Amino acid sequence: MVLAAQGRQSDHLYFWPTYGFVEFGAEDAEGHREVIGTSFHNHVMPLVRYRTGDFVKLARPRDGEFAGMIEVEAVTGREHEFLVSATGRRISLTAINMHDRIFDGLLAVQFYQARAGAVEFRYEPASQWHTGRESSIRAGLLEKLGSDFALSMRAVTEIEKTAAGKHRWLITELKNEF
Repeated sequence: MVLAAQGRQSDHLYFWPTYGFVEFGAEDAEGHREVIGTSFHNHVMPLVRYRTGDFVKLARPRDGEFAGMIEVEAVTGREHEFLVSATGRRISLTAINMHDRIFDGLLAVQFYQARAGAVEFRYEPASQWHTGRESSIRAGLLEKLGSDFALSMRAVTEIEKTAAGKHRWLITELKNEF
């Protein structure tokens, strides 16, 4: 529906104006705004002013490579989809969603958090899985999470699904007090 890509000279994201029309919800106390999009490419069932649940922090407009384009300095995640560290930092699952090969060999993954600073990574191995991969996954996750997390790993036979048949990326027992 909307698409953003990283610039060549910046780690900021820039929305592509030819892919979809992007709007933003009201700014919260921390300066985060929900992404609202209208698709240009689905003529059969277009999404119009679709509230994504994704939150971003907009950058100040500036001159340069993408002058005039909407610039995002941080993707702060989806509403209620974050882990909380022992020091109270909120880590968006968007930041953990690695677009590399770290989860190769897994059918599904899920995070479970019952208390701040501790997270269990549950994974459903595929038939070609070998246990030696667990250490590289652990290292990659800890790099994303930071030193104020205790990480445990657990292989499961199946990741629970929602009533709609989708995998839940996060199960949290934490209340919205953070």
